[in-house]
Amino acid sequence: VELYGAEYDGYERFHEIMLELKLYRHISQQGKTLKLPDGTYFGAFNATAHDVLVAVRKAAKNFSPDNEASIFVCNFTDYDHLLYQA
Repeated sequence: VELYGAEYDGYERFHEIMLELKLYRHISQQGKTLKLPDGTYFGAFNATAHDVLVAVRKAAKNFSPDNEASIFVCNFTDYDHLLYQA
């Protein structure tokens, strides 16, 4: 998710709303919490990618005053990473 023209307080509130949607800025693996890159969220849902997109778009609406937020949603079964511990 990329917000355009958001203020610091707006980002903080947006992150809180994403948490309410059960979208997280970290993953847990082997007892470690790993930080995702800025603007990246992870969640496990029994919903379509489109349904998640609609929810995130609604959440971002008031926090991206310069342009509608850029949002990418995907469903995957396998991944690998190089991430830092949070």
